[in-house]
Amino acid sequence: YYLRGFAKNNIGIAYSEQLFFTTSEDFGTIQTGNMTDTRDSQVYNTVKIANKWWLAQNLNFSTESSLYFQNDSLTYNGYGRLYSYEDVVNSCPNGWHLATDDDWISLERAMGMPEDEILLEGWRGDGIATKLKIGGESQFEAKLGGYAQNEDDFADLGLGYWWTSTKKDYENRWFRSMSEYVETIE
Repeated sequence: YYLRGFAKNNIGIAYSEQLFFTTSEDFGTIQTGNMTDTRDSQVYNTVKIANKWWLAQNLNFSTESSLYFQNDSLTYNGYGRLYSYEDVVNSCPNGWHLATDDDWISLERAMGMPEDEILLEGWRGDGIATKLKIGGESQFEAKLGGYAQNEDDFADLGLGYWWTSTKKDYENRWFRSMSEYVETIE
């Protein structure tokens, strides 16, 4: 978009400099709901942002290789499960899919991430993670459940990691992460 002001009087018309800008996708009306995973009858909160439905809590579907943080289901059940990439692609509830990098970009735009930061790697988008974490205005409710290198090696409760289905290069996939200590998203 662009904006150019003017003033008109009996002498003539004077124009301001032209300003160019883009807008972020609108939050619109936030819609919330829930869905029941027919595989295990767990009910998940959902939220619609930028015309896409998201789970508003971490997936907690049990697979042979999914893990609770520290293997402690009593303490960490509310954080959902930790999945390898190979495991998570087959763990989405019926009718749902693992978000693509483009899905995340759409979400980041809706949260107001500046266009010049959208495609950057690393921590970016001041305030974006705050909107997505528990209690944030988006109602996305990201809970930061750490990660597992294997069934005995857990780290970083207070960081959250989300796989995407999009390949980054031959060996890696894009992911998103958030930290309790920063307001940006990686």
